[in-house]
Amino acid sequence: MTWDGSPGRFTDEQYARSCVLDRGPEAGTAKQRYGLPVREPDGTLNCDAVSAALARIGQVKGATPPQIGAARSKLEALSKQCSAKRSRPEPGEVEERSVGELTVEDRKLRGVIPYGQQSHDLGGFREIIEPRALHNADLSNLIVTVDHAGLPLGRYPGTLTLEDRDDGMHWSVEPPQSRADVIEAVERGDLRASSWRMVVARDRWDGDVRHVEQIRSLRDVAIVTSPAYPTATAELRQAPDQSSNRNSEPEPEEAPVPDDPDEEVTPTGGGLTVESRSQNPDDSIETRVLDAIRSVPRGETRALTNTTAAEISPLDIQTFLWDLLRDNSVVLQSGVRVVTTQRQSIKWPQLTQDMEADFYSELDEIVSTDLEFEDWELTPVKIAALARASSEVVEDSDPDVQTVITSNLSTILALKFDRECLVGPSSGKGFDGLSVLAGQSLDAGGTLTNYDPFIRAFGLLAEAHIGPPYVIVTHPRVVTALNLIKEFTTAQSNTGVAPPPNFPPMYVTSQVGVEDDVTTALVYAPRLVTVVRRVDTQIEVDRSREFELDSVLFRGRVRATIGTAYPAAIVRVENIAAPPIDAEVEDDEE
Repeated sequence: MTWDGSPGRFTDEQYARSCVLDRGPEAGTAKQRYGLPVREPDGTLNCDAVSAALARIGQVKGATPPQIGAARSKLEALSKQCSAKRSRPEPGEVEERSVGELTVEDRKLRGVIPYGQQSHDLGGFREIIEPRALHNADLSNLIVTVDHAGLPLGRYPGTLTLEDRDDGMHWSVEPPQSRADVIEAVERGDLRASSWRMVVARDRWDGDVRHVEQIRSLRDVAIVTSPAYPTATAELRQAPDQSSNRNSEPEPEEAPVPDDPDEEVTPTGGGLTVESRSQNPDDSIETRVLDAIRSVPRGETRALTNTTAAEISPLDIQTFLWDLLRDNSVVLQSGVRVVTTQRQSIKWPQLTQDMEADFYSELDEIVSTDLEFEDWELTPVKIAALARASSEVVEDSDPDVQTVITSNLSTILALKFDRECLVGPSSGKGFDGLSVLAGQSLDAGGTLTNYDPFIRAFGLLAEAHIGPPYVIVTHPRVVTALNLIKEFTTAQSNTGVAPPPNFPPMYVTSQVGVEDDVTTALVYAPRLVTVVRRVDTQIEVDRSREFELDSVLFRGRVRATIGTAYPAAIVRVENIAAPPIDAEVEDDEE
């Protein structure tokens, strides 16, 4: 539930009932006397408002220390009440769910992620996945495993097939012959459910029921022990006895494997925080990368796919490094489409004019439109980064090496990638970013006093027949300025102005840049923006100069670019005042 604590939403009586701070009758009107609202006008407690009030109680003015102390005690009690009442996931987390029972038939393991079915209690809330929530999900790294661990039983789009139906996303895989233990465990009933891990892009809440409207990415599906949803099954099937099943209905046909698996169009969605709800197994990709790093002898330079440790496949490296990049990149989190390819470039046919429509009598001949096309082409370019760790860390400290790769290499690549995607080209070797590709622009007029420039940008997109969802990417100074806008300028009130209802998500990054204390914001429809990446992602380890430098170098490389066939889907909001953020904090007035 989004919190809007603007005093204008309340009558005087409602505002007094909503607030935990009472400055006393001598303070003036009800909206000057009371502060820190935490309830909706109808009296419903808003836990987001409780968190916000706790965060800003130290900034309250016009109240005595006893009055502030009383308000703080109320807020702490309400905070405990909220914590006990619910623990709700946020879009952007990695979440795990499971469903159904397992049976055996035709050696096919079949599962379904159900639509329209309410889950069991997931810890203070229940959940429904809306139909077609997976329609635009990123499936580029989807595998099927046992308990989300170990070697994959299949990988999409090759040995793992998908079919999006009205009742859910159906998946099927035939386990390899070497995994007879999985078949036996299913037949014995030791493994009885299917599971998946997802990153949600958009949801809505109806009381304690969460409706998942869009899933950003599906990380894996798995065979597990207990279900979270009461319906929908995952089955390992073997051939039935034909003599006893002559009248049974035929199985639906498998979803066909694409003829060209080299190119996979996989839209992605937004998200800001990753939370894993399962422990990493000993043979996880992170562990195998670490083992491969350690296996590189001193004095040599090797790619991790060519080490003395157990070989790591190129697909593993792609998954590992791209996942790190995606979790650190604001542009990828905003929901742009991702196209994965082995080709040097990708071309799409693009209409150069719209078709024409008119009204006709029943016997009139309909006039045809002669369509013209031109190729829209995107060519990924190389983005590389180099990170360094001491030899001692590499030799002796197991988690620290992984931390170096995760926090250093992926962060550097993500920042450079975001910079190019947003305001590039930064050099002749880069590519045009969204600021250059933007087909529309408007002047914010300097200092922000409200959300009007963004509302006008939404209007430009709608006028160009580009509907929501929209996103905003801008600099931290812009978000700070918006959060500092107040409802009133009197000393008795410091209530911030909330964004309008249904305001799109705002992604924050310093890579937008500031020049002469002025910056920009980009407002766009992410589904019409495409990132193309090559599959030849690589990590290399250099220990050739360890004797002189006492350090090991890690080099990461990806090839990617960004583009759109619809420039009007991007609005560049220019001339936004972005002065430095004042680090001084004034003492609270009593």
